[in-house]
Amino acid sequence: MSSHAFPIVLVVDDDRTQVALLTAYLKSAGFRVISAPSGVAALAALKKAGEASKGISLLVTDLDMPGMNGRMFADEVRRQHPGMKVLFVTSNTDELFRRGQLLGHGEAFLEKPVTRDLLREAVNVLLQ
Repeated sequence: MSSHAFPIVLVVDDDRTQVALLTAYLKSAGFRVISAPSGVAALAALKKAGEASKGISLLVTDLDMPGMNGRMFADEVRRQHPGMKVLFVTSNTDELFRRGQLLGHGEAFLEKPVTRDLLREAVNVLLQ
């Protein structure tokens, strides 16, 4: 299978180490990866990309980010790209459910630290 057949994944996390780790894991599985350090930066990049942003199949985002949190960011992205799947990564799973924010269709979460195998499995399930 040629590399252009693999989906594009957008990774958003304010922790640069986490972005590098997730990006390396995803690239090793054959995915193309675009990354951003915040929801605001990612929204600006999506707007600049215009129609090309519709090629992104999956958003992998941290839940706890300063400014625009991962839930707010994912909701905004899915308003513009309703078919996009979302994988939340968080070290605070209690927070994910405490506010009554249950996962919607096409959404999943992984608890940090994320392993290469768990990330690959979650991404493959979401993209089926």
